[in-house]
Amino acid sequence: MNRKMIQKRVVSILPLLSMLLYACSANYGSLMRNPALPGLYENRALLPDYNYYYAGRSNLPYAVIGLEKQYQFSTMGWFKIEDHDDVYDKISRLDDRPDIGVSNTMVSADIIDQDGNKIGIWFSYYHHTVVKTDPGTKTAVVLNPYSPGVTRPGL
Repeated sequence: MNRKMIQKRVVSILPLLSMLLYACSANYGSLMRNPALPGLYENRALLPDYNYYYAGRSNLPYAVIGLEKQYQFSTMGWFKIEDHDDVYDKISRLDDRPDIGVSNTMVSADIIDQDGNKIGIWFSYYHHTVVKTDPGTKTAVVLNPYSPGVTRPGL
């Protein structure tokens, strides 16, 4: 292949690669560890202006999250915690069984949208999940971290 042919191929692939990278990064948020959150939990001082949800069983949840009230939340796999005092009970009951591949260290993190803004908080022994947000419509999707039959080596 000659040099001009290679240049044409590279130039034709660059826009496709750019579009792919943009599509993969669009609307995905993340979890960012926040060492101040355990103190808020221990002092029963979690933020009252959040809606709280848990995933998993009522008496043994996998995760507890709080989201800014202005966000619409896709609750598939999540249950709303109606009483603010119940939030502390759910966090104290988080599932930390090592036999299902969960770490023995609770993660407390801020839920961050794709623009880097804090929109919520996360408590779980699972260290990761998928966060998808749309700041324009104020909607958020946070996936349930539990995947049956999947172990998480290295946690």
